Amino acid sequence: MPQAGNDPQSFADTLQSHLVEWRSGVDGSRRRDWDHWADGIYPEYRGLAQAAVRDDEVRLHRYSSHLRSSQVFAFNLFLPF
Repeated sequence: MPQAGNDPQSFADTLQSHLVEWRSGVDGSRRRDWDHWADGIYPEYRGLAQAAVRDDEVRLHRYSSHLRSSQVFAFNLFLPF
């Protein structure tokens, strides 16, 4: 795996490799996108995330199903609180 160092592109590539590798352990796929954005949400919080989108009218961004989605990252980080 490449080292991240101080190069932002190298860091992005390293992060992407890590996420693809992690995902392959979850469902065997090496794709960069989930089939559905909620697949990227920690299982215990998927229903809560879907309710926030539905009930609070949270608008998902175009790339919400991508492994590096900042929106899905924020759901995973803040929904437990």
